[in-house]
Amino acid sequence: AVVTSSASTAGPSPDGTPVDERSLPPPDEAPSSYHASKREQERSALSSRIPVVLLLPTAPVGAGDRTPTPTGALIRDFAAGKIFALPPRGGMNLVPVDDVARAHVAALTRGGRGERYLLGGENLSLRRVWELLADVTGRRMPWLRVPMPAITGMAHLDELRCRVVPATRPFIPIEGARMANELMYVDSSKARDALGFQPGSVRAALERAVRFYRDSRAR
Repeated sequence: AVVTSSASTAGPSPDGTPVDERSLPPPDEAPSSYHASKREQERSALSSRIPVVLLLPTAPVGAGDRTPTPTGALIRDFAAGKIFALPPRGGMNLVPVDDVARAHVAALTRGGRGERYLLGGENLSLRRVWELLADVTGRRMPWLRVPMPAITGMAHLDELRCRVVPATRPFIPIEGARMANELMYVDSSKARDALGFQPGSVRAALERAVRFYRDSRAR
């Protein structure tokens, strides 16, 4: 069986050195309930009697993210002109969702039992992500830089608003605010060697995502 986990289970890369599958942060360092649940999912899967292969994608981007995921929401909001500030320090890895899907198919026959495979595309500073989004959307690059304490404070106020007003979603999720100061870089060499994982252009995947959101809005 192939289990879809998350690159978050490998933890951040504090000094910018990409992490690999050997990285196992302490359980109490999970930045959110979602990331904690992914770690528990891995433990449960590995302790089962069913042979499993664990795939750990980073932040998939591309067409079809209707919900959307936090990354999809960022792309959609940037394309709509709703992003007005530069991120602080952080960095993340983006990967075309099509390549993540292909890796799942390959893992069915080529994945090793009980093995974990990070599926990452390009390690990018958040500023570079903003630059790519400005390029593919035709939007101007935001110029305002908000200090990290202010971002954290706004995230907590936003969470309070969502508690007071039912059925609303936060504009600034607390976990997103926390991770905006982290470097989340990965090394996908293991997946490349074992699964033939060869991710394509992140810029092209962002173009597909922007086109999807604009087409969806036009319908």
